Amino acid sequence: MIFLTFLYEIKVIDGTKNEPVDSAISYIFKISQNNVELIDSYKVKNGILKFEIKDTSIKAIGIQTDYKGFSFYSPIINLPIKNESLFVYQVSSEGNFQFKEYGAFIVNQDSIIMVAEDIILSLNSKNALFPKEPIKLILPKGFENFRYNGLPHDSVQIVGESLFIKPFIIPNNNNLISFVYMVKKKLNLERNFGNINYTLAIRKDLKHNVKNLSKGDIQKMGNIDIQLYKGNKPFSVQASVMPSFDIISLINKNRFVIAGVVIAIIVVIILILQSRSKNETKSKTSNEEN
Repeated sequence: MIFLTFLYEIKVIDGTKNEPVDSAISYIFKISQNNVELIDSYKVKNGILKFEIKDTSIKAIGIQTDYKGFSFYSPIINLPIKNESLFVYQVSSEGNFQFKEYGAFIVNQDSIIMVAEDIILSLNSKNALFPKEPIKLILPKGFENFRYNGLPHDSVQIVGESLFIKPFIIPNNNNLISFVYMVKKKLNLERNFGNINYTLAIRKDLKHNVKNLSKGDIQKMGNIDIQLYKGNKPFSVQASVMPSFDIISLINKNRFVIAGVVIAIIVVIILILQSRSKNETKSKTSNEEN
């Protein structure tokens, strides 16, 4: 049996100073369809990350780079690697970010309504931002089983029905805030981030009323119809489980509903990673031209 070892080098750049980092530690992760697995850690020296891949079955990796007390994450990197650069940043508590896009996915199982919310933030700055003041959101009355899916550095606190998030925001990037929760029987949700792009995906046969968004296409998730709504104004949605549902039949036929929430989140994350990759490519090109 022949064992091959692939050696790679990646530039690690301080995007604030636009120069190679002096020192950092990077962690290499194997990325597969259903799993993320740590391969090894390596020191970054003089702006160069050198590492090896011994498993020829690995087709994609992700890299976490710890720099000056914060962790920075690469997009998904396909192997073999060609001319890749990683960007890390100085971190500040001063600066202004923008709400860029919002999306929500609403389905139900039995009398439980499940909601996945995604908020995309952008930052036009040379520094990464860890803001002093949190974003405040009001969660629906009676919410439960809240789960946050953002970055480890994000600070999250819930007081009553108020959700406080201090996100770690990277420049020139689509920064994702993502969380999931459940409510019983009835949902009342309002979101106002100004005039940005809003997308709502809701199970069509879940009784609902949406204000300020336009009805769009219907998409299939298995044998369930998902109704899309879109617009660029703050919106509200009320939804309730219709008592005429045949609950046993619904559960037996549509066990993938919960998985659908997870799939929706994964799809959003993949889109963000792809967008991040494009943004970093543009940033790298711009830096090379400068």
